[in-house]
Amino acid sequence: MSKLKIFPGGDWRSIAGLSKQRNHSRITLVVNYLPVARGQTREFYFAPGENFAAVRHPIIYLAAMSTHRANRGLFQSSSAEAFQAIMDQVSKDQTEITTIACIVETLISSMTAFNSDLSYLITQSALAAPLRSTAIFAILIPIQGIILEFYRVIYAIWEGLCSFLWQVRKVLNGNLEHLANAGHHIRAARADCIRACEIVFRLDVLLKESGPRLVTELRGSRFVEALLRFTRRFCLLSSYRLDIMEGIPGRISMLCKGGNDILARFRRLGEVVIRIQKRFKDPRWRALHTYRQDVIDLLLRVLLYTSSLHITIQVRIEVLSYRSNSTRSAIEPECSGPSDPNRYMWDWYWLWNDDPY
Repeated sequence: MSKLKIFPGGDWRSIAGLSKQRNHSRITLVVNYLPVARGQTREFYFAPGENFAAVRHPIIYLAAMSTHRANRGLFQSSSAEAFQAIMDQVSKDQTEITTIACIVETLISSMTAFNSDLSYLITQSALAAPLRSTAIFAILIPIQGIILEFYRVIYAIWEGLCSFLWQVRKVLNGNLEHLANAGHHIRAARADCIRACEIVFRLDVLLKESGPRLVTELRGSRFVEALLRFTRRFCLLSSYRLDIMEGIPGRISMLCKGGNDILARFRRLGEVVIRIQKRFKDPRWRALHTYRQDVIDLLLRVLLYTSSLHITIQVRIEVLSYRSNSTRSAIEPECSGPSDPNRYMWDWYWLWNDDPY
């Protein structure tokens, strides 16, 4: 028997390192998003070869399969190579499946940019006016909270869609009893999409209200603003604060656009999944595709590839949850921006606040 050991922390991409060890008797997989308490582990046992029947959770199954295939040299650890492998395998009757991988690729990029915009907004606003950090964080923390709520909802949407694709794979393997379960996951994802739309609307309203308030805090009184503009050419503190203040509307606009872009891509993903649902409900389509190994393998490849989005969302949730308990953790030195290449503003901020370490 081989052992699959699951514990929190680490990185899904550690699979690549495990593949080099070629240890077929014992596999240790490190993932971030499994529901395992800190300091605890879960162990799953499975027979050698392709038999992972003892692993009940679909995501753990995918992890086991990807690790096993990595050891055999059949699974590409690189995300780009995995995506290209999916594209190379597609045939005319499988475009919906590969469209999912394409949408997920853009979703990961959109979420990375969205999170970056949030980090820059929080860090630069705080660094620009260290003596006003309490008032500034009073404006920023509600934005961070509603974005955390948004991430949790899209995480639920993605879980539902992954579970749906898992049920489709079961149906293609001849297990027709999973048809009803697949429909249940689609209905749950639709309900979560409605919640996501409501959250994005609230986020837009909050951002449009918060932008002018942030500008007001950074501008200060008329005397302070006049002093800042007078000393702008030769004082980094003044030039940095004015640069950030003038860039707030653009940063707010990018956050609004980013949230709506993510939501639009999830809607597109939902449309593709509904088309897949209609197809596999058709008895004639099922008769043509059931037990077709090329379709089943392609679906598994897409599931393995799109697990990276699962991780991306979960990491964002964990980071924002941690930040909600500490304003200090929301400040990131790498987000101070091009106006402060030597991070003098970072040092200046912590001179007036607590020790960053």
